[in-house]
Amino acid sequence: MNEQGIGASVLRKEDRRFITGRGRYVGDLIGPGMLRAVFLRSPHAHARVAVTDRREALQQPGVVAVLTGADMKADGLGTIPTQWAIPGADGEPMYIPPYEGLASETVRFVGQAYAVVIAETEEQARDAAELVEVDFEDLEAAATLEAALAEGAPVVWDEKPDNVSLLLDQRR
Repeated sequence: MNEQGIGASVLRKEDRRFITGRGRYVGDLIGPGMLRAVFLRSPHAHARVAVTDRREALQQPGVVAVLTGADMKADGLGTIPTQWAIPGADGEPMYIPPYEGLASETVRFVGQAYAVVIAETEEQARDAAELVEVDFEDLEAAATLEAALAEGAPVVWDEKPDNVSLLLDQRR
């Protein structure tokens, strides 16, 4: 095996401190007045989501705010912009869905954030997050590429019923 190039081991200068427990992470930094955020994330691949009650979470010690995708939408914060659009093999520009920082009505993948609890400590935020009441209405999901492209597949974005964002191959 070569000592340089493809397949060579690369020693990184930071590895030793991280694997010995001496590394510093952004989460380790604590400054005056700093708050912590804990995101609530969907356990569902595709569902309608509604935060129904956050009053108890807001009453917990150290909790500053409980914000939802609906709050972001109501505040007119808009969506996260895509950096570039790629034209497909068919000459059509790729479909760019409106991606919200926090899902306001529908979650489209497991782990998608729909709310955030902000508190003085991470522990306070985690405890309060458990008190946020949320309703999910499961929607049909396609778990594989083949399932998403099949006839009658569940639609991820209403504007793209074929579930194709970008066509790179004309053989479809």
